Amino acid sequence: MGELPEDVERRIVRDFQEEGPRIVETLRSFRSLRPEIANERILRCVIQAASGDEGKIARYIKLAEIDWRDLVLIAEYGRGQVRQRDLSRPFEE
Repeated sequence: MGELPEDVERRIVRDFQEEGPRIVETLRSFRSLRPEIANERILRCVIQAASGDEGKIARYIKLAEIDWRDLVLIAEYGRGQVRQRDLSRPFEE
C-alpha cells in the first residue's frame, strides 16, 4: 500500500533531484499511514502544489489531512476558477 505510482516517482526525481529519495519516503509513509486520503490523485496534488520545494511537502500533506479538497483546488485550479490540470490522471512527461 505504501508504493507510489511510477509517474509520481519520476516527477519527484525531476522536480526535487537530490531531495527526491526523502520525498519518496515521506509520501510512502503518508500513503501507508493514511491510505484513506493518500490516493494517487492526492499524491500528485502534493507534488504539483509543492513546485519543487521540499519544505512545502509537509504543509500540503497536512492540508490533505485537514481537507483534501483545498489541496485539490490549489494543485488543479491554481489561482483561477478554471481547472488547469486533472491530477486524477498520471503526470505527462
